[in-house]
Amino acid sequence: TLAVQLIVIILASFALGKLRPWGSGFIEILFLSGLFITSEMLTIPNFTTLKAWGLNGTRLALLLPYVTLGLPTATFIMINYVKGLPKELDEAARLDGCSYFGVFWRILLPNSKTVMFVVALFCFVGCWNDFFGPLIYLNDMEKYTLAVGLVMLKASQGATLDMGPMMAAALIAVIPTFILYLTCQKYFVQGITSSGIKG
Repeated sequence: TLAVQLIVIILASFALGKLRPWGSGFIEILFLSGLFITSEMLTIPNFTTLKAWGLNGTRLALLLPYVTLGLPTATFIMINYVKGLPKELDEAARLDGCSYFGVFWRILLPNSKTVMFVVALFCFVGCWNDFFGPLIYLNDMEKYTLAVGLVMLKASQGATLDMGPMMAAALIAVIPTFILYLTCQKYFVQGITSSGIKG
C-alpha cells in the first residue's frame, strides 16, 4: 500500500504542482473534496464492489481501499509543498538542458524528502493501525492484521485477562512504527534550505 501510494502521490504532485496541465485546478478541487470522505462512509459501497469483483477475503481487498482513501490527504499536502518550491530551480535546470524527467528526478525528489517521509509515515501508521477495514473485508484468521489480532487475543482470554501476552503483542505492534520514525527522524527536522537549495 505504501509503495503504490508514494508512487502515485509523487507523480501527481509533480504533474499538478509544477507542470500545471489544463484542468489541474479542478483535479486539485477533487483531491480537496476527498478530504471530506471518511472510510466509514464508503464501507458498504466498498464491500459490495469488492464482493462483486470476488476480492473479499483477499489482501487485495485491503490494498485498494487503503490506496484510494489515503491519496487525497497525502496528495494535497505534497502538491502544496511542491508548489512552494522555488521556480528558479526548475528554470535553471531547464536552461541547462534538463528534461522534465530530469527536473523531477534531480530537483523535485531531493527537495521533497522531508515531506515524502512525513507523508509516508502518516500513510503507514494509518494502514498499520486500522482495525475496521481488516475486520470487514477479511474472513480468514491467518490474514488478519495485528490490530484485529490484539482484539481477538483479548477476547480469547475471557474474563481473566492476562496482561503479559497483551503487553507483548502491543509491543510487537508498535515496533515497526517506532523503527520507521527513528529511521526517518532526521528528515523531519530538515527544511527546504538544508535539503536541496544549497547543493
